[in-house]
Amino acid sequence: QATTDPLTGLLTRDRFSLAIDDLFEHAAADRLPVTVLLADVTGLREVNAAFGRACGDELLSQVARTLRKLARRSDVLARWGSDEFAIALPNTDTAEALQVAERIRRTAPSIPTHGGGEPRDPALKERCLLTRLAIGIATFPSHGRSPWEVLLHADQALDTASRDGSGRVEIWTPEEDGAPRADRLAGVMTGRFADDATNV
Repeated sequence: QATTDPLTGLLTRDRFSLAIDDLFEHAAADRLPVTVLLADVTGLREVNAAFGRACGDELLSQVARTLRKLARRSDVLARWGSDEFAIALPNTDTAEALQVAERIRRTAPSIPTHGGGEPRDPALKERCLLTRLAIGIATFPSHGRSPWEVLLHADQALDTASRDGSGRVEIWTPEEDGAPRADRLAGVMTGRFADDATNV
């Protein structure tokens, strides 16, 4: 089974799930924080519609390269979904992770989204040029006691950050825990993160 995503070169979802299990086990033993960022490329759908999937793929590749450039050696990066990326930051609390997330968010608008071509639909051009990253943040142990719970909360924070399409950073709060949502992780309650991730 592949360990890296062929388009971005980042870890696959399954491999990230195994890696984060190990990170959390060591963090719990050493009483250190781990923060998870989930980032969504909010303009990918428009890029695909206006310029074709090849340009959308190039955008994802450039986002991945940007994340690798900004990441530390100890950070774990993955392509989490079609337009989502996951970043695990060991020994990093929420305040430090917020600085990382804002640095990533500020870098994203400089990423070219159209390869210099003209869109199929000119009306979409302006929207394509406004591609942004929305980022959700959750931290172990303050926002969850297990990898699954922290990731679930990061996903909830990402949902909040993505609602208006502006591209912003959101830290999870308990108020988001009961919010109604069509959550990809809802109902998966085994507590074993490596298994849970393959079920959604």
